[in-house]
Amino acid sequence: MILHAVVAALLLVAPSWGAGGGAWIGDIEGTPEVLLDGIEPWVPAVVGQELSAGTQLRTGKGAAVVAFPDGSKVRVSRNALFTVEAAEPAKVGVFITLGRLECWVKKLAGRSFVARSPMAVAAVRGTVFAFNVNSARQTTIDLFSGQLAVNDVFGHQTLINPGQRVVASLTGSSNVARLPAAARPPAEPKVAPVRPPLPPKAGGDEGKPKPQPKLAPKPPPPPPPPPGEEGTLPPPPPPPNPTQDQPKDTTVSPSSP
Repeated sequence: MILHAVVAALLLVAPSWGAGGGAWIGDIEGTPEVLLDGIEPWVPAVVGQELSAGTQLRTGKGAAVVAFPDGSKVRVSRNALFTVEAAEPAKVGVFITLGRLECWVKKLAGRSFVARSPMAVAAVRGTVFAFNVNSARQTTIDLFSGQLAVNDVFGHQTLINPGQRVVASLTGSSNVARLPAAARPPAEPKVAPVRPPLPPKAGGDEGKPKPQPKLAPKPPPPPPPPPGEEGTLPPPPPPPNPTQDQPKDTTVSPSSP
């Protein structure tokens, strides 16, 4: 039985959601790809690209930062598969299927932040944490600031504090342990507070006049109707004949004697 993880953050109405109103690619390393709205084909990720609900991100040998207008952001590590489940002013939802997901969630009222993995459920109140999904059977959750309530599908809940770790697996959440001495909070990435414009396409039409739309050719005029057809004018009369139209001489010549 597969466990499901949800990370919910205490929230607040986001001050601005920009023109797109959702998440966007804040930074990339390497050549990650996105599956926009979950529809083939996969295309290269671009900084500034809006990520609507249903969009998937796979990083391969690269990495990517996904930003939200409220200031929250997540970094998707290499060899990871990530999905945006919701990107609305009142609700943000993300899902990490495989790989490492580092999260910086702003403590805002009126906006929920939900992160899921195939393993655990965690409630967030403005925090810095990381999900490590090593397989479909286990998720390790490290907390660096704030507080997390980690739940599994068996109904077990574990509250962890900064500097602690909990493992969610098919056998349920393990006991709370201290983070290893080598564990350090991830450096928060710098992302523009608003979604930057997309760069022009290579060999694009920037600065070039837009092509004018082609107009359909005018149809030829209809042929004239055949003679005698109802609704047409009668043919004009023939020109006058001078010989026929002269008046005849009616004078009587005198009779010869």
